[in-house]
Amino acid sequence: MRAPRLPNTSYSLRRNVLRKIIAISSVIACALAAASCAKQRDEDLTPAIAAPFAVRDTLILNIPSEYSSLPGTEGNAKVPSGWPAIFHFFLPDFAADNAPNNHGAFDRDRVDVVRISAAEMKEAEPDAPGEYPPNMLRRLVKEQDRGRHEEIFGMWCYPNLPSNSGPNPEFDRVMHCFWPAENDAAAEIMIRATFPPFSEGMVNPQMQAQYFSRRYGGVEIVWRTSVKNLSRWHEIDSQVWHLIDQWNSAPAKRKEDH
Repeated sequence: MRAPRLPNTSYSLRRNVLRKIIAISSVIACALAAASCAKQRDEDLTPAIAAPFAVRDTLILNIPSEYSSLPGTEGNAKVPSGWPAIFHFFLPDFAADNAPNNHGAFDRDRVDVVRISAAEMKEAEPDAPGEYPPNMLRRLVKEQDRGRHEEIFGMWCYPNLPSNSGPNPEFDRVMHCFWPAENDAAAEIMIRATFPPFSEGMVNPQMQAQYFSRRYGGVEIVWRTSVKNLSRWHEIDSQVWHLIDQWNSAPAKRKEDH
């Protein structure tokens, strides 16, 4: 009679160990897969950034691509120094560029920031050339006439200035509006706006802010939108600077200047 066969304990032990290794490997693989998926989801939620460019050492902008109007700034390409900073957004809620909001070149809810460039602080000196609003006002309006303004949405507005008159009737329907910002010299602004009656064929009459600011050690800025948004000029200008502050990655920020 054959003796009963004893179990091979060595084989059973190896098989149990192997099963545990497989189980642990499966858990690790699942964890890695989950982490990879989570990382991918995070990357999908991270907005694309157009190439950074330096306005000056205290102002280097990284504009998210959905706001950027600059062609060919995606990827790692460096925008040449001195290139105008151009971005846009849409009213009423300052949204970025996307299909529901973008209604073409004549969209009356679109705000375009068409220039941000470095400027010398000497522009703020009395009677200096340049785009410092108080100096622009002095050049546009004689001292004895500065009190003869219309107050429109908090600004001093001067329609039909002699410097704008001429053979072109369009210039007879342009007004310059100045906000003195007595409590904040960095916030003074000059806006040029077309006002009715508009000429035949004028699809989207414009208003344009163009001025020097002491922020970041001296900056000239130009933004424009439909004149229908004149009542929101202060909100628009505040949002422009909010985005500039938010996108500035300069290590040498001069907070006292903005």
